Amino acid sequence: MADETLLAVVETELMKQPHKTFSDLCKEALWQFLCVPESVRPTTPKAGQMEQPVAELKRQLAEFEQRFMARESSRESSRLEAIEPQLNQLLHRESSRLDAIERQLHQLSGQLAQLSILVNQQPKSESSRPFVPEVKQEVKQAEAVTSTAPPAEIDDPLLNRLSAFLDDF
Repeated sequence: MADETLLAVVETELMKQPHKTFSDLCKEALWQFLCVPESVRPTTPKAGQMEQPVAELKRQLAEFEQRFMARESSRESSRLEAIEPQLNQLLHRESSRLDAIERQLHQLSGQLAQLSILVNQQPKSESSRPFVPEVKQEVKQAEAVTSTAPPAEIDDPLLNRLSAFLDDF
């Protein structure tokens, strides 16, 4: 009997205030079921009263996010400024290395041109002689000619491989 009466009060409150939560409806129904006057009931904060603190919390959260983003941006900026000299140094080093490689390639192409000139200047009558030893001798001559140039740094594995081919040639 009491359950049916409480259910009826809940349904009545639901019809009056459909936007209330189930918890609020049950509380209201119990207050009415127990015949507690409204003046004695504890007051719950109204939705309008809660909007102001919520708005204040949203404003504070937005300020916090802005300060956080500004700090992170500043931190990232300082990191980039710290990395920039290292990048410039690396770029300069690689540029120097590329220049050295280009100089070495230029020297090698000059040596190849000299070798081709020497090979083309050989008389045809000597073709019966073994060809390879003469080329090695001419390569040594060409190396002697180019040895007057400043010693090239042969640190590059590609140049090492090319020089091995030149020696074999």
